[in-house]
Amino acid sequence: DSNYKPKAPGMKYRHYAPKSAMYLLEGEAASCLPQCVENALNAGKRVGVLCSKSTAQALAQNDNASGNLLVASWGESLEELAANLFYLLRDFDRTMPDVIFAEGVSESGIGLAVMNRMRKAAGYQIVTLDDNELTVKNGEIPFFMLK
Repeated sequence: DSNYKPKAPGMKYRHYAPKSAMYLLEGEAASCLPQCVENALNAGKRVGVLCSKSTAQALAQNDNASGNLLVASWGESLEELAANLFYLLRDFDRTMPDVIFAEGVSESGIGLAVMNRMRKAAGYQIVTLDDNELTVKNGEIPFFMLK
């Protein structure tokens, strides 16, 4: 939209943004990622997940996926994530999930730059855990994440 006025510098363009809706689970909310995936699959969604190798291995145990779970692991280090983030997000444009959940990382060192790119890619749809409730900054939480 040419009339859109960003709230702050760097918010106008969704850099790295995939075509599918993306939610970035930050801090303690990242521990809810498997349940969010399960809820979305139960709602009939095709789900993309951008996550660490250990989370990808845990998600591989999901018997409910039936081909609707698309996991993109960046590996084990933040350096691998920084090097491959653009490629991993573009791959979701090829596979076209209904929704993408991204696992947030520590903002120390290179993690700060990575999280900045991931926030922009998610259109600042950032999921946090507040008082044991998932909330989304800059948007509404999808119904299938609330179950």
